[in-house]
Amino acid sequence: MGAIRGVGDAPVRAIMEERQKNGPYKNIFDLCERIDPKVLQKGSLEMLIKAGALDCFGANRAQHLAAVDRATQAAANRFRDKAKGQRNLFDAPPKAGTEKVVELDVVLPPLDDIPHSQKLNLEKEVLGFYLTSHPLTEFAPQLTAYSQNQIRDLREMGDGKDVVIGGLIGAIKPAATKKPSRNGNSRYVNFDLEDATGVVRCIMWPDDFATHGEKIKKDAIVLIRGRIDSKGREPNIIINKLMTLEQAEKEFTKRLLVKFRRGFHTVADMKRVRDTLLRFPGKTPVVVVIDTWAEAGSNGHTANGNGHAENGHANGTDIGTAQRTALKCYLTVPNVISAGADLRRELTTLLGTDGFRFESGSASPPGNGSSSSDHG
Repeated sequence: MGAIRGVGDAPVRAIMEERQKNGPYKNIFDLCERIDPKVLQKGSLEMLIKAGALDCFGANRAQHLAAVDRATQAAANRFRDKAKGQRNLFDAPPKAGTEKVVELDVVLPPLDDIPHSQKLNLEKEVLGFYLTSHPLTEFAPQLTAYSQNQIRDLREMGDGKDVVIGGLIGAIKPAATKKPSRNGNSRYVNFDLEDATGVVRCIMWPDDFATHGEKIKKDAIVLIRGRIDSKGREPNIIINKLMTLEQAEKEFTKRLLVKFRRGFHTVADMKRVRDTLLRFPGKTPVVVVIDTWAEAGSNGHTANGNGHAENGHANGTDIGTAQRTALKCYLTVPNVISAGADLRRELTTLLGTDGFRFESGSASPPGNGSSSSDHG
């Protein structure tokens, strides 16, 4: 905890000594009331929350941040009352005839947690690094689908090679040329781009910056097109196009695959997905993938959809002892959609992250869109 910015050694030492002396803390209020407020001040408490140090109490970070004022005020009151000889909220009940203890409301407000990306940014703010995960982790499927290169490979690729890389924008350094371009632009920018394999310095010259500059924001996740400049000690990228992840999703998605599983998804589930797709009209085709099975009787014949063996003989015994042969059916449906973050979020809610896929490739499913099967 001493590495958390804005906390310092004194609060950490006081927290540890009190815990060793009187046991684990119960909640944020218990923590504040057991540590001298002159040592554990409001700012330090907020830093601890942002770093995730209070996650062990069960409440989320938004709830803890909302309770900071109440908790620190209660602690100040507790130490003031202690100086006057009054009792602590967490002391034993008072004996008959003594004054009543005024109990503090320790219930936290029912708030949703702060967004995942903001939580990670706060961790980096107070720790200098991401703790619970990395911002790129959440978007790894899209970045993998749309990127053609990785930063670690740039040195081997050589000067002048074209690249397409997705990543997170880091430090940004705006600048200006001495002479404007033919189009009258002089402002340009340098910034760091980070992917899962490393960090590269990017340069966007004035005319391209005039077109794409508003998208260059710290911690933004983007896809860049450019060429390698290896004239320096480390390779840089000269950028000629920059897209947000949503723009890249719309531009590069060739089709949407939606998967349903027999025995798991219902007709109602399918209707909900259909209604959702209809609210995002566009030009991207949709393919429905159905994981199902065919029944095979003990004589080895595959049963048809009516429960009859393919040799034409109904056999109740065979069906009762049927073995299942896995089938995967691909159906091209009339829907055409517009891929994007909003559709992705709604499909994730309906089907989970494994229930659909935005495909950037141009490969067609087996059978060119008609029903086909993969035998398991």
